[in-house]
Amino acid sequence: MKKYPFPIATAFFIAGILSREIFPGTFLMPSFLLVSAFLMLVFAYMQAKLRLLSCSVLFVFFSMGYLLNFIDHNPLHSEVADIRKKENVVFTLNRKLNSNENNRRYEVDFFFANHTYPAVLSVSKSVPELDFVHYYRAEAYINPVKPRQNDYQFDYRRYLARKGIFYQMYLPGVPVSASMQKIPLNRLVKQKRLETLQKIDAEPEISERAKQLLKGIILADRTEMDAQTVADFNRTGLVHILAISGSHMVIIFFLVYFVLSRIFPASMQRWAIALSLLLIWSFTVFIDYGNSVVRSCIMLTVYYIYVLLQRKPDLIHSMSLAAMLILGWNTDQIFDVGFQLSFAAVFGIYWLNFPLFRLFPYRPDNRILNYILSVVTVTLSAQIATFPLVVYYFHQFPLVSLVANLAAIPVAEGVIIISFLMTGILGVGISGFWLDVLYDKIAVFFLDMVHFFGTFRWGLVENIPMDISEAVVLCLLVWLLKPVLTAFNIKNILRFSWVLLCFIMLRTVLDWAAFRKQEVRRHALYKGKVFSVKKGDKVYFWIPENADVSKTEQYVVKPYLNHVRARNYTMEKMPPHTKKVGYNGGYFEVE
Repeated sequence: MKKYPFPIATAFFIAGILSREIFPGTFLMPSFLLVSAFLMLVFAYMQAKLRLLSCSVLFVFFSMGYLLNFIDHNPLHSEVADIRKKENVVFTLNRKLNSNENNRRYEVDFFFANHTYPAVLSVSKSVPELDFVHYYRAEAYINPVKPRQNDYQFDYRRYLARKGIFYQMYLPGVPVSASMQKIPLNRLVKQKRLETLQKIDAEPEISERAKQLLKGIILADRTEMDAQTVADFNRTGLVHILAISGSHMVIIFFLVYFVLSRIFPASMQRWAIALSLLLIWSFTVFIDYGNSVVRSCIMLTVYYIYVLLQRKPDLIHSMSLAAMLILGWNTDQIFDVGFQLSFAAVFGIYWLNFPLFRLFPYRPDNRILNYILSVVTVTLSAQIATFPLVVYYFHQFPLVSLVANLAAIPVAEGVIIISFLMTGILGVGISGFWLDVLYDKIAVFFLDMVHFFGTFRWGLVENIPMDISEAVVLCLLVWLLKPVLTAFNIKNILRFSWVLLCFIMLRTVLDWAAFRKQEVRRHALYKGKVFSVKKGDKVYFWIPENADVSKTEQYVVKPYLNHVRARNYTMEKMPPHTKKVGYNGGYFEVE
């Protein structure tokens, strides 16, 4: 507790949040826990028992986590049931979401029966783009968010419920708009961002691919990005470059600080740091304070507060305080995959970077070689730490990631700086033929580099089954890896080997149990049905004759294979009104 007070307190705070998910309880439970914790704290203080006092403080943090999670999931925040399917509603925009093939999608607030309800809105791409400074009135189809059709699929309903959204809307026509008389400041900022995006779209000399990169890499707008570009970044493990993350904010912070440090005299460098933090927070507000951006800014701010207070910065304490602030504001962030990956990557860099750096016997004096070595160790540290989560959530891992990151990160840093400057130039209305052409060539070169790495067939290992128990054991292996790298002795090797053996045994048992299980199942796919028979390591699928094969594989076949830990499958189309299918000398009822 003395050495790591903030990390341990944060761990107990998170334990309280998770306990509330497992044991929901009533209002009496968090009240009882909090009162008990404070009474225990007072008693320990009066008795002057240091160990009991430490335990009491940790119990307080545990109780606060439980209470805040209970408040975030108050029944008053749940949906209402008196909304008909088709209603005339007035709504305003909150945020743009990723579009699909036919529709643009938004988060909106709609007004009904003197109440305001958040919803996800879909509107045809033929309708002019909506903005943040108008009210809209339209006849809309409103439905509660449907539960997932199959238990092994991503639970979209639960994901939206954690954001307080319980409805989906669809506009069959064009809404009627009316300007807001008094526009709140936050809406003016969102509208300015939207106008900047529209100015980028209006540049004729910048190709569509470069525009998408510029909007995504700086303004956190990937709503119109084509599927191929997204797939390239996913296959190469470079998606952290595409999404605004910690690396972006660090680069932008140091760019701003580099300029301000040359303006302020040496005696006022603390003002340069403070102003740089203020400016990146302003930038965060401008790009609609996405979760990953806010996380990065909080981590940077906490870290440099240590510097401003003339305290030695400590990455693990800064990370813990940042996590505490984020979860204190919204406890549901602990279940956000981006939150988990962000903190796992930072922890991996803290935990493994220096031990990995020490493995290299040669210490280059050349700054360029030293930088390359740092990129290798930092990237490898982050990948090792995030490996259990990546495989557990996405069931895939990009083998080409280390090489791709090594080649792309130095280029990406330059692209981020140039994109940031380009966004500022276009945002104030300055544009020029040569400037657009230059940026287009740089952006297309970078995208072609990413695509090149994405073409390697061996670069991505897919369909890796992973249970949560296996992910936990892998996390323990990551924890035990540092002692092995730091002190290569029998004790550390045996501990690591014992846990590795436990993982192998656990995986073998789970694979064996899944292999022995035979299952006949009907899967829901939109309004159709998919029928399957599992035997051993193979699954036989029968899909409707008019079904989209690629979507069937994406939403049913691959998730189900990971769920039952099967690696082989066949698909056969069946005509409409099929009653039975034949397999292995037997017949099965489809309906």
